[in-house]
Amino acid sequence: MKIVFFNQFHNGDCFVGKGWVKNIIDQLPEAEFGYAHNNHPTLIQDLAVQHLSLNQIPAIDRMTRLGRGPDGTIYINTWCGAFQGELFGYDQHSNFIIQHQIYDYYCRGLSQALGRQITQSNNVTDYLPFIDADKYRQDLVQAFVDKLTQPLVLFCNGPANSGQSAMGDMRNIIDQLSTQYSGLMFAVTHRLDLKKPNIVYTDDVFGLESDINEIALLSQHARLIVGKNSGPYTFCHYQENLNVNDKTLFCFGKSLTDCLNAGLSLPAASKFSNQIDDTVVTAMLNRECYAIDNDATFVASGMQYITQ
Repeated sequence: MKIVFFNQFHNGDCFVGKGWVKNIIDQLPEAEFGYAHNNHPTLIQDLAVQHLSLNQIPAIDRMTRLGRGPDGTIYINTWCGAFQGELFGYDQHSNFIIQHQIYDYYCRGLSQALGRQITQSNNVTDYLPFIDADKYRQDLVQAFVDKLTQPLVLFCNGPANSGQSAMGDMRNIIDQLSTQYSGLMFAVTHRLDLKKPNIVYTDDVFGLESDINEIALLSQHARLIVGKNSGPYTFCHYQENLNVNDKTLFCFGKSLTDCLNAGLSLPAASKFSNQIDDTVVTAMLNRECYAIDNDATFVASGMQYITQ
């Protein structure tokens, strides 16, 4: 029996469902699994699957959810957009609760196709994404952390490829905060024209062709993670970050429900705003940086919608 997961879209689309994919794999030890996508081959190499490029599988319509090929191979579409208009609106994006509903559909479909029960629990948080550090360059992460003498703030400031945010590259915000808080180290995922002793670019830290998992591993050491529901910020939403209460994830996007952990109560503090004005956003993040710079105690408070 062969089962191939496939995704025709971006890094985050492959990442968010990893816990649910693993749940299916674990229940079918006799099956051969593949995962077809056109992102970097290391993207999800900690899943027990064979990496395939999309041209290694039959052409499949992106809206096809679950299908079977002529040779009996079962294909499972991990792109949430195949459920848009049914599980969530056309102007919305997926979150972990929606992912749980998607894979409930797949468990039921596989059960029918295989004539045996494929199940998942009712608890969404049982399937939060994971990253096996041993499969990635944890040595590079540790080498940076060992030299770090300042509290770390991570800015995931690259573009949101699926339109989740209207926020720009945050240049002025990072410039002002890094000037005001010289005692903090600012790690930035998307290179800017800023050069300061307390700004470091993740490209320089890792020097890898693809470093999105290493950025996520680095985020374990950050007190504040800022992003836009896309790319590296998505990868920061994994178990080791979400299940601790000493950090805050702060998202600037278009809709609160686009946040992966929307509707969930998790130990990590999460904050959301749809603001894009540099001055307003800087003031919001100033409060966070001030707390870190003064070693204030973090108290997790679930998801907060910050208006100003």
